[in-house]
Amino acid sequence: MTATVKIDGQNLDVTIKGVGRVLSLKSQIVVPLSSIDSVEAKPLIEVKRPGFKRAGAGIPGILDAGSFGTGDDIQFWYVHRADHVLVINLLGDKYKRLVLEVPEPFEVAKEIRQAQ
Repeated sequence: MTATVKIDGQNLDVTIKGVGRVLSLKSQIVVPLSSIDSVEAKPLIEVKRPGFKRAGAGIPGILDAGSFGTGDDIQFWYVHRADHVLVINLLGDKYKRLVLEVPEPFEVAKEIRQAQ
């Protein structure tokens, strides 16, 4: 259960497939590369998830899929037992942060930084 992340022109395209679409209530998120404040791969245990689940599924330590947080701190999480995740901090977007389980998060973070 991982997200697919690709650079499409001046946008970052995040695609959620399979059962993840149902659990997260999302199939795709597109954000302009210019909206990305920072991107990094980090250990999941270092990333704090907002406590309030807005929409989606959440079983702490096992699965976080959907929108979490309140007010100006809305985050989209799509993580299922990952050791390391891709963390994308955004400016001026619906979400303040995307936290994604992707294959090779360090490589994906590097590719996004190079595309900015």
